[in-house]
Amino acid sequence: MMKKKLARYGFLFLLPGLAGFLIFILIPVGVTVFYAAVDGSGGFALFSNVAGLFGSEAFLCALKNTALYLAAGSGLSILCALILALLLFRSMQHFPRAVAAVRGLYLTPLVAPSGVCVLFAHMLFAKGGLIGRWGMAEVDFLRTQPYTFWVLVFIYIYKNTGYFTVIFLLAFAGIRKEIYEAARCDGAGGFMLSWKIMLPQIVPSLFFVIIMSIVNVFKMSRESWLLFGDYPNISAYMFQNFIKNNLDSAQYGRAAAASLVLLAAFSALVFFMILLSERRDFSDA
Repeated sequence: MMKKKLARYGFLFLLPGLAGFLIFILIPVGVTVFYAAVDGSGGFALFSNVAGLFGSEAFLCALKNTALYLAAGSGLSILCALILALLLFRSMQHFPRAVAAVRGLYLTPLVAPSGVCVLFAHMLFAKGGLIGRWGMAEVDFLRTQPYTFWVLVFIYIYKNTGYFTVIFLLAFAGIRKEIYEAARCDGAGGFMLSWKIMLPQIVPSLFFVIIMSIVNVFKMSRESWLLFGDYPNISAYMFQNFIKNNLDSAQYGRAAAASLVLLAAFSALVFFMILLSERRDFSDA
């Protein structure tokens, strides 16, 4: 009797989350599948809609740019976060107060409004901005390819590196002190300690950061739109631009099909990362 009562209470606690999942995820995905699968006359057109996308130059350009942005933005931000976390973790042992004083700065870019990031980018990269005043050529980096693409990459790194750094710092702090001491007794120096001991110990956290970095790539549409509008130059034309422009022109079937392609690619990538992480855990066991 008590178990049934507890199960009932547990279901009540789960109910708000399940309702939110149903309203904000399952139903929108179902509506998207419907629009992608039905043409104007009500016939089944899912495969023709998806196949038509791969014949579109705009879609292929958006797909290529998004893949490059994912690789460059995620890769560089994770690399910067790892290096920064290693430096800060080492500094904590010698200058704990100084590191604690700047700890709040890690997450500031992440919680900063999109308008602040865009204003910062304008101050740096617009024609006549700070970079131009430091002696570089008079170039509008926000309107000239391929600089536009790298401006977006810079904003992504600026917004996410601090968040990833905090995760890596927590992972480093979770490594047992006995492991460090044993490595030092075996003669491991600073580089070998980082490469052979610290990095292998934080692989689960690294997989989590990679997945979050993939998710965050698709959250940069606001910054892109505020910087470049609906039609940026070809180097910064992303998947989100393609979907929004098709929605604005009432091509709902095409936009829905593109959304399904994005969902399938994103799900496959995340599933691959989770599978890789589980295989590594199984082999370690």
